Amino acid sequence: MKPLQPGDPRRVGPYRLEGRLGGGGMGLVFLGRSQGGRPVAIKVVRPELADDAGFRRRFTNEVEAARRVGGFYTAQVVDADTMAHPPWLATAFIPGLSLEQAVRGHGPLPDDALSALGAGLAEGLAAIHDAGLVHRDLKPGNIILAADGPRVIDFGIARALDDAHTSTVALGTPGYMSPEQARGLEVGPPSDVFALGAVLTFAATERGPFGTGPAGTIVYRIVHESPDLARLPSHLTGLISDCLAKDPGRRPGLTEILDHFADASKATLIMPNGLLPEAGDPAAHSAADGRIEVFMRDADDRVRHVWQVARDGGWSNWDDMSGYRFDASDGPLEVAGDPAAHNAADGRIELFVRGTDGHMWHAWQVARDGNWSNWDDMSGYRTLASDGPLEVAGDPTAHSSADGRIEVFVRGADGRLWHAWQVARDGNWSNWQDLGQHRPLPDGDVLTVAGDPAAHASADGRIEVFVRGVDSHLWHLWQVVRDGDWSDWQDLSRHRPLPDGDVLTVAGDPAAHNAADGRIEVFVRGVDGHLWHVWQVARDGNWSNWEDLSRHRPLPDGDLLTVAGDPAAHNAADGRIEVFVRGADGHLWHLWQVARDGGWSNWENLSRHRPLPNGDLLTVVGDPAAHGSADGRIEVFVRGADGHLWHLWQVVRDGDWSDWEDFGPYHPAPTGMPG
Repeated sequence: MKPLQPGDPRRVGPYRLEGRLGGGGMGLVFLGRSQGGRPVAIKVVRPELADDAGFRRRFTNEVEAARRVGGFYTAQVVDADTMAHPPWLATAFIPGLSLEQAVRGHGPLPDDALSALGAGLAEGLAAIHDAGLVHRDLKPGNIILAADGPRVIDFGIARALDDAHTSTVALGTPGYMSPEQARGLEVGPPSDVFALGAVLTFAATERGPFGTGPAGTIVYRIVHESPDLARLPSHLTGLISDCLAKDPGRRPGLTEILDHFADASKATLIMPNGLLPEAGDPAAHSAADGRIEVFMRDADDRVRHVWQVARDGGWSNWDDMSGYRFDASDGPLEVAGDPAAHNAADGRIELFVRGTDGHMWHAWQVARDGNWSNWDDMSGYRTLASDGPLEVAGDPTAHSSADGRIEVFVRGADGRLWHAWQVARDGNWSNWQDLGQHRPLPDGDVLTVAGDPAAHASADGRIEVFVRGVDSHLWHLWQVVRDGDWSDWQDLSRHRPLPDGDVLTVAGDPAAHNAADGRIEVFVRGVDGHLWHVWQVARDGNWSNWEDLSRHRPLPDGDLLTVAGDPAAHNAADGRIEVFVRGADGHLWHLWQVARDGGWSNWENLSRHRPLPNGDLLTVVGDPAAHGSADGRIEVFVRGADGHLWHLWQVVRDGDWSDWEDFGPYHPAPTGMPG
């Protein structure tokens, strides 16, 4: 989404406009929000068309017809004003890449996704035809791959079947229009079936069935030549060949096409990873009065915020924090990473996140439990102005120094670990410090980091930092005195070799937390897919050997837990550490100390422990966040495969767990909209 331009409207009807999504032959498309906060895509007709009485009449007919279209796999018309100056049309959100973007960016769809696509498009076209319409311009750019299936969008070309004025006009896109449409003949539902065959060919092969070239050449092939189906999967060749028959009467009906994709397990499959805009992982932290507040990047690259409205109580609506900009003309802040949240010395929450511009951005509560500041660009805090702003490549971590000042650590685009801190409690910030350059390695090289750091305070308040290097070792750095200078880098992977003499190589980012007696304990995913653990053997002392927590507690069937994400760790009310991590099976797993500073429990499958209301097990795709409620109960937040934020909590201190609670989707902005 692009910011609104100087000449763009700020409101259309009852909707406040937030940005420009795109445009087409009919007009511009904007992202708007209703008074209740509902996001919509608003198509505003170009002024020169709005002044054409014939166009306005056809546009009115289009809106009236489009309102009749229902079904799950189409974009719903939610509002319109055809008499406004200029006229406009509002449609529902469709989050996801267009099929054109997905295939061009990621290659042909796999077989299961092709089945989901074919079934969804056939059902969507059936809804259009049931309303007495023909789409007339079904193409990869007018199909959005949402998390729960494809959607047919853009009824700018669709017309009622009985509209004699337009039924003989060759409207459409070369490569996807039917022979009868290309010749200017009357078209009906079989024309859309032809386009469906062409779309499925593109989805399966990254090429249309009639090749590329000038529009006239492609149209000639459509009318006179056979399609090129040589690269299609064998199970689709017969169906698509029938769809592309020159004679409309020989093409299959949509019911026949749906029967071909009758395997429900494939037809309902969510599209493959990489084809969907993904939200980020949550950060959770306590307000000054103990209420938990949660922050997360949604699929439209905005920071969303939700909070408990009372200690241990219900939750607020989602708040869009990206609009908190010093200059409204800048548009909302777009972020590329996951946020970090921490308390200032007086309890106010401060938030840090990487923007899509590569800068580190910062916002804070202006009063305890109060409103938020404008966004502050921290990347300009450089020692030398000639260096330009710091470009960051990772997600930050934040922790308090012994005297309550916040210190922030982040991986730069140069692969160095950078550090900035408040120069006074609740005050301004230092220049950025390059911790890689500050403490070279014994061989004189500078540490290059590959992951995001974890920071935690030792028993005496000194900050200790842990980060994965480009060598896949876990590296460690600490303040040598409270609020003072930094140690040399220590290679924790090499410091404690494994029993077979090998050195632990890590694949993920670490989590660090204090045991009940103040010793730091660290958890990290190894390249072997196991969860590994190392801890201080004394307060502020040396480190243990590495312990394989996957092997320490085998699963009931004797297998070892393979983890696919980065862990979260937090203290129970009595100080015992509890750990949460996403398994390779997509379930959320849980492990805890059975006594303060003692041994570990067996692994517990939290996805299986609390099935969803429909009996399914929650599948998670992100890394969890864990935090303590005001009375000490642990609460856990994690992103599900459905794109929703899910929440689970201990029903009593140190006790059993609640059912899963669905916080809902993150209102992602559409990337494909009616043109």
